[in-house]
Amino acid sequence: MRKRKFVQKKKLGSSRVDVPLKRKKEYCKRIVELKEPYKEVKKLYLEEFGKPMSYSKRRQLSP
Repeated sequence: MRKRKFVQKKKLGSSRVDVPLKRKKEYCKRIVELKEPYKEVKKLYLEEFGKPMSYSKRRQLSP
């Protein structure tokens, strides 16, 4: 019998950022209600959380 080579598997779990929903909604409000440019808010979000803000997040508060 052949010996099987050990292969490191990808770690399980998501790469979600664990931040309160309230904080995420603040960024969405800046885009939707205060009409701040998406690019600027996206930069601030990246600085705070370390992950880029997805385009779909800004639609959470859309009417």
